[in-house]
Amino acid sequence: MHKEFFARDRADMAARQRGLHDATAAPRGSAKTTIRGFIKLAQDCVYRTETFLVVFSATATLAEDRVKQLRDELEYNTHLIEVFGSQVGDTWNNGNFITCPDPVTGRRGVRVMAASPGTAVRGLLEHGERPSKLFCDDYENSDHVTTQLQREKTHRRFFEDILKLGQPDTNVEVIGTLLHPQSLLAGLLVNPRFRSTKYQAVTQFADASAIPLWQEWRRLFTNLDDPGHIATARAFFEEHETAMLLGHA
Repeated sequence: MHKEFFARDRADMAARQRGLHDATAAPRGSAKTTIRGFIKLAQDCVYRTETFLVVFSATATLAEDRVKQLRDELEYNTHLIEVFGSQVGDTWNNGNFITCPDPVTGRRGVRVMAASPGTAVRGLLEHGERPSKLFCDDYENSDHVTTQLQREKTHRRFFEDILKLGQPDTNVEVIGTLLHPQSLLAGLLVNPRFRSTKYQAVTQFADASAIPLWQEWRRLFTNLDDPGHIATARAFFEEHETAMLLGHA
């Protein structure tokens, strides 16, 4: 997954493409936020490939925390400072900061702002320009997908408010974990306007011959009459590991 992220970025940069729409679904713990919402956004800032970034998350607190982490990295990472110089600008708040102008070219700094579904965002401008990149990281939480009414509200706000913040060359990226078959992210994965990618935690399923072994492992693991049931199940797995891990994609 990570290699595919970097390969796609290299191809997009080489083609000088703008106005891209990407949707990526990946399981929790797969470092999607670290790669896309941290490393990639830091690159956007130090190379000034974007001018105005808006980072969306399910809540204002979460979005602000993501932006603060990025800001702190730009301020304190000695390796970044050594190569790109200080990035600290005059506006340097937790959920809204602007990097310093380029000392060589004089090009203005990059603004990064935190937002959530409840943030009033219509008409956002920086130096008279709309956001150059909209980044939605875990834009939905369980409350947003529980009922049909909430799902419709989330869809409507995204398409009527969030997407309209940009201009034709604004890049839009949505990453997250699938929370419901009718969630916003699930819909974007089949939306022809978006380049969609779906990664799953289960890379292969057990072959039919391995199922009885897994059933026995489960019986051992859940046998609360055995004080050492966890160790017992572990020993069973280690004994039959090769057969139990036979599977198919």
